[in-house]
Amino acid sequence: MDENKDLELENAVDEAANVEEEAVDTTEVTDTEDVIDSNDEDKDPAKMISEGYYLLHKPSKWLMTKGDILFYGFLVALVVVVFIVSKFIIGFYSVEGDSMKNTFKDGDTGICLKWHADTALKHNDIVIFWADELDEFIIKRCVAVPGESIEMHEGVLKVNGEVVEENYIREPMEPDEGEIEPTVLGDDEFFAMGDNRNESCDCRDLGPAKLSKIDGIVLTNFGKTGVTKKKLFYIIGAVFLVLLILSFIEDALQKKKLGQIPKELRDLEFDYVENEDGTFTVGLKDKDTDELHEPKVVKNTKEAKAYASKYAKGFYHYLAK
Repeated sequence: MDENKDLELENAVDEAANVEEEAVDTTEVTDTEDVIDSNDEDKDPAKMISEGYYLLHKPSKWLMTKGDILFYGFLVALVVVVFIVSKFIIGFYSVEGDSMKNTFKDGDTGICLKWHADTALKHNDIVIFWADELDEFIIKRCVAVPGESIEMHEGVLKVNGEVVEENYIREPMEPDEGEIEPTVLGDDEFFAMGDNRNESCDCRDLGPAKLSKIDGIVLTNFGKTGVTKKKLFYIIGAVFLVLLILSFIEDALQKKKLGQIPKELRDLEFDYVENEDGTFTVGLKDKDTDELHEPKVVKNTKEAKAYASKYAKGFYHYLAK
């Protein structure tokens, strides 16, 4: 198709948005045999082509259109992005137990920072780290960072010899819970304890933790939402599965519709020819013979657009993109 013709038709799309179907002047039809009986509209070849066109040009037997590829690609990309973000940048956590009361309660959920968490760690950060002795992740408050000295006697915490005011702990510590022998942390060590000191298993029992064991630093707490990390992934997986099933159902329905289109009509393409008197002959062209099926003569590109909207709407819009 001539490039200038394409531009003319495309420029006419917006101008003819409100053109009604009757915009096509039937008096301009060259032959009475070209007039399509409105009673047979369901059998109109142009309409049938319109309904099934994009299916005819799917590149594989699996009915994969460009739109399908983009859709599935988006879903896969979304899963990959969620995995990368949750694995290396921003994570989702859920609290189990009462060791962080009253700051966090059992069942609280929130978001933590994973990206360079080991280098970003500072005093009072609530940190999630792996405890080899317990074989699980635990959540505690950092009270001392690498290179600092820490000690505790009768519930009084000192870091680098200075008393630390701890207004976040749930209650005063019992005598046998508040003893830490003077300890200097290594370059890759930190010390963390639960805010509920009397009911927390932490670095007092496990020894200083390693920076390499940090999984994340808490950014925000949503409270008790009832959504755990496992449930969140289940929800994402369920949404993905539903979208996939709906896409397969749509393809199956469209494939059925495709089967209803006569074979001899499947290679027709919407086209037009400019006449010497300035009018246009529009129709469905056989790409092998260049013959126009269902031809009509229209005055201008607006009427050509109206014809396409009436007889091959989806087909025309596809070409006009």
